[in-house]
Amino acid sequence: MGSLAAPEQPHHAGLTLPLMRIRNAAASLGPAEARLAKFILGNPEKVVYLSISELADACSVSDATIIRFCKRIGYRGYYEFKISLAVESSSPTKHFHENVARDDSTADILRKVTADSVRALQGFESAIHPGQFERAVQCMAGAGRVEIYGVGGSAFIADMAYHKWLKLGLSVIAITDPHIQLMSASLLAKGDVALGISDSGTSVQIVYALEKAKQSGASTIAITGHDRSPICKVSDIVLLTRATDTVETESLCRRAVQVNLIECLAVAVGIKNYEQSVETIRKTDAAVVSYKL
Repeated sequence: MGSLAAPEQPHHAGLTLPLMRIRNAAASLGPAEARLAKFILGNPEKVVYLSISELADACSVSDATIIRFCKRIGYRGYYEFKISLAVESSSPTKHFHENVARDDSTADILRKVTADSVRALQGFESAIHPGQFERAVQCMAGAGRVEIYGVGGSAFIADMAYHKWLKLGLSVIAITDPHIQLMSASLLAKGDVALGISDSGTSVQIVYALEKAKQSGASTIAITGHDRSPICKVSDIVLLTRATDTVETESLCRRAVQVNLIECLAVAVGIKNYEQSVETIRKTDAAVVSYKL
């Protein structure tokens, strides 16, 4: 534990803010937290790609220890710490996009961002589990009610899913207010479905809403990029959107994959409920035709 501290030079040259915080806190850490600190200091580039459970396994500590450790050094949780570590460790251009350099031409940017989107979609194909997808389709196709939960960047994905699935004749609604999510989830019952969208899998509002829906008897589905994240623990079905983690938290490449998954679910449910879907698509299209010039 003593080897972590450097009292005579607390702000080490070359260390990022998260790592300096760890160094400065070293003297007050218990054995488990000291083990965790040592691993992070020795493997900062690796840590930004690990889920909380993967880091816990690597350090032989609990998830709770990691959360407590992150709070001790000034972060609200592991996800915030990991993003801070990634941002501080990366070059400034990484804030815009992972593979873009400052001297790239507009043509280079167009090519690189598009290529990353294509790779993200290709990665999705290997990440998604066909059996989980089939179960999700079965649940949705026969559901009495489908509720979609999203907050922040996932909110507009929830709204997009609502627009798409409403046309299939599903009794569906998108809810993006956390309080209403909880209230509505408490009214669900067996045969209903609650679907939560959280790329990180750590959005506490979505986790709480799915937990409440599960307690009410509903089937719960998660759309996430992390298969060992908190959202998975409260979900009956997990639809994984990527096979490996990256640090681009707001990259629209991730959202493109989510949109693709929404479309896949819409097509599969539509085919399963073919007659109903065809009829409701006709009705909903006719309802808005007067708004088209």
